Amino acid sequence: MDNKTACRVKVTGLVQGVGFRPFVYRLARRLSLSGFVCNQRDGVVILAEGQKEILKKFLVLLKREAPPASQIFRIELKEVSPVGYSSFKVAESRGKKEGELFVPPDIATCKECLSEMADPANRRYRYPFINCTNCGPRYSIIKDLPYDRPQTVMTEFRLCQNCSREYRDPADRRYHAEPIACPACGPEISLRHKNVTIKTGDAALREAIRLIKKGRIIAVKGIGGFHLVCDAGNDAAVKRLRNRKKRPIKPLALMARSAKTIKRYAVLSAEAEKLLTGPRRPILLLRKKPGKNNLSAALAPDNNYYGFFLAYAPLHFLLLEGGPAILVATSANLSGEPVICDNNEAEKKLAGITDYFLTHNRKITNQSDDSIFLSFENKNIFIRRSRGYAPLPIITKVKFPAALAFGAEEKGTFAFASGHTVFPSPYLGDLQNYENLQFFEKTLDCYQRFFRIKPEFLVADLHPDYQSRRSAEEMAKKKKLPLFLVQHHKAHIASVLAEYNLKEPVIGVAFDGTGYGEDKTLWGGEFFCGSQQKIERVGSLLPFPLPGGDQAVLQPWRTALGLLHATFGLKIPDLKSLEKIDRNQKTSLLKTLNKNYPFIKTSSAGRLFDATSSLLGLCHQQTYDAEAPIRLQNAAEKAGARLPQFKPYPFTMNEDVDSRLIHAGMTKLKKKGILQIDWRPIITEIVGELQGEKNTETIAARFHLTMAEIIKSACLNLSKKSKINSVILAGGVFQNYLLLKLTMEKLTGAGFSVLIPEKIPINDSGICLGQLLIAKSIF
Repeated sequence: MDNKTACRVKVTGLVQGVGFRPFVYRLARRLSLSGFVCNQRDGVVILAEGQKEILKKFLVLLKREAPPASQIFRIELKEVSPVGYSSFKVAESRGKKEGELFVPPDIATCKECLSEMADPANRRYRYPFINCTNCGPRYSIIKDLPYDRPQTVMTEFRLCQNCSREYRDPADRRYHAEPIACPACGPEISLRHKNVTIKTGDAALREAIRLIKKGRIIAVKGIGGFHLVCDAGNDAAVKRLRNRKKRPIKPLALMARSAKTIKRYAVLSAEAEKLLTGPRRPILLLRKKPGKNNLSAALAPDNNYYGFFLAYAPLHFLLLEGGPAILVATSANLSGEPVICDNNEAEKKLAGITDYFLTHNRKITNQSDDSIFLSFENKNIFIRRSRGYAPLPIITKVKFPAALAFGAEEKGTFAFASGHTVFPSPYLGDLQNYENLQFFEKTLDCYQRFFRIKPEFLVADLHPDYQSRRSAEEMAKKKKLPLFLVQHHKAHIASVLAEYNLKEPVIGVAFDGTGYGEDKTLWGGEFFCGSQQKIERVGSLLPFPLPGGDQAVLQPWRTALGLLHATFGLKIPDLKSLEKIDRNQKTSLLKTLNKNYPFIKTSSAGRLFDATSSLLGLCHQQTYDAEAPIRLQNAAEKAGARLPQFKPYPFTMNEDVDSRLIHAGMTKLKKKGILQIDWRPIITEIVGELQGEKNTETIAARFHLTMAEIIKSACLNLSKKSKINSVILAGGVFQNYLLLKLTMEKLTGAGFSVLIPEKIPINDSGICLGQLLIAKSIF
């Protein structure tokens, strides 16, 4: 004892439900330390006694060898006097009842479980629900906290003697693995057809594989919900799925067993592979490899990218082991609704889409769709934050009061904040849809129970017609809380300010769809200057009419005619590319435009991309979100190596900006105006090239180049006045790989430091963090 010392270690982060205590136990025993490890509400506490040098090694290995699904946010260390423990043990949970609590997300099946599942001598051989403390369902099965088996759906399955022994042995990998199960005591799969169970267990699995090989469509119940599955190499099956799901063009998600398989079909960087093979298993948007392959051409038509993810549930691995190497695995839902997770609902709603149901009797309490990233250069950009990430928090250096942000509308999310911790919800869909709104309310109730944050204020989008704002207003009235309204695009920029805790002023570029502006027009192609204290709009694209309002979003040809009318007046040129538009509708709209009908105006960059896509004849009617700009991007990327030869189209900038408005601290001065970029010279030249039958790919490429040049020129103009050298890029338009690449190259080439969101989605799903930051400065 004379040479012994002791330390108390408090580990905060995702350290519960991920095998952290058994890991600490095994590590301490390996190093011959004594003491204990236990859970308390806000982390894991370790009391370790031993030789000083051994304790130092223990602390190093604690971080280096931590379970792959864990995330350590903070380690607090305190030297204490040795007590004289004779051994190291896992102690009962203790300590305070309040404090931060991090709920584990669902985690992909680990290598050890996969090895056991493939071993004929193992009692879990080919068992579709194998898991341990390092993997398996978490968030999707939790009913309430603390995260113990009786508080999960697994309480319906009584442990057998063997599972019970593993569950209680600290040296076992399944010590307190709450979803622990085996064929003797756990859930079971079944294959159903026309509301009748035709096979169960392994026989159901083998029959499902046979049916997939024959070209059948099967609804497969996974971790967070159902997938619609078929053979990705069977063209007839893929087309049948599209027809039944009424999804004619939108790319279908693809599932593979290994990164090696994916590399046959798509370009996979080292950074992308690391993300793809990690414990979260999101969908990754990857550039297609050139040339033909054995996959159906109907998987992602007119698109340069595949959406791939690796199997993450044991059932996925078993299907791929015996079936095709690549499976379509798209979310099982009716268009625009949340992913289905209930067996009865699935059979009711999907009966006209799928041929069979491969389901099971483990309930899903909290459904979540697959997360999505865009593989971009040496980064991976969040598109959708959901399964594998929610309900994990974002840790910021900004300290927030207890608050709740209600997010946007089309890509619904909310976020609770308290201190340095922000808990974003999973992706909840378009809140105009009643089922999504119910999903929103259910998830909001779940987060309130889990995290026990009592907001001091609420914050919502400025748009008066957003359902998210209405929900915030109802709660504010019911709970008598202050409600702050934040402009949509300011929130985009503020989200990045909060993520990086930027203290200095920045130029913010928000290129997005439409958002309600402070001047009651629709913004979306905006330039801002400001800091965490205040953000001012200092520039925008020249506003243009949006004929039909929301209808113009679905029918980009309307916006295209609006741009032509704004550019050419009554002398709108005839273009072959617009010949497919219904003649009567086109004539009617032109008559209305010629009468100078007061259509609402927008400065939206997203709508400018939509309209250009229509002008080029690429997309007049959108069948899914962002179809028009995606088709425009795909055309531009086909220009390939010729792109550096092109010159941007001409544009003009009105530089009538009060320089005092764009300095840090911006005083309340009356604006002389804001910097406006006039896009009409661009449209004029595009029309000329279309009349001269210029190659569509060339025009699309030049348009992208021009938009990047506009951003660079505007930032240089604003930087000259403000001396600001940092630029934030945010908004849904920057999901466009080519535009983002060109813009970042031009800005960095001009000497700017460029920041984009990394912990949050770059689109509307990421604005909650910015709403919280702006409201905090008001509160």
